[in-house]
Amino acid sequence: MKIPILFPVIFLLVFIPGLSAQITQSQVENAESIRYTTMISADTTALSQMLADEFIYHQPTGVVVSKSEYLINISSGNTQFRSANFTKLDVSLYGHVAVSRGSVEVELEVNGKVITTGLRFLNIWVYRYGHLQLAARQSAFLD
Repeated sequence: MKIPILFPVIFLLVFIPGLSAQITQSQVENAESIRYTTMISADTTALSQMLADEFIYHQPTGVVVSKSEYLINISSGNTQFRSANFTKLDVSLYGHVAVSRGSVEVELEVNGKVITTGLRFLNIWVYRYGHLQLAARQSAFLD
C-alpha cells in the first residue's frame, strides 16, 4: 500500500516545530504597539515590512487605501502620528491568522491640522516570512 505524498507533507507541517508556528496573543499585542511606534516615527521602511503586500485599509473617512498609498501618505508628511494609546485591545487567534479589535486614542496632524480622536478598529494579521504582517485594517471614529 502506497502512502500518498500528501501525508508526509502534512506530517512535517504539523509535527515539526517552527514549520507551523502558531501566533500568540503577546505577539499580536507587540505588533500592534510596534506598528504605532513606526507610524509615530514615520519609519516607513519598518512599517513596509509589517504590512502585507495585499494590505488594504478602510479608513474611518470611507477612503480605501493600498499599502503603497498608505506608505506614501505617511512618508509625505501629509499624515503625522503624534501619539496612540490603546483603550481596549482584544485578540482572537486562528493558527497562522489573528484578528485584533479594540479602540485607540490617537493624536495626529493631517495636512497641518492637529486632530485628537478615538478609533474603533479591526485588524487582520497573518504569520509570514517568520513574522506577523498586517493584511487588512478597518477603523471607525468613536466621536
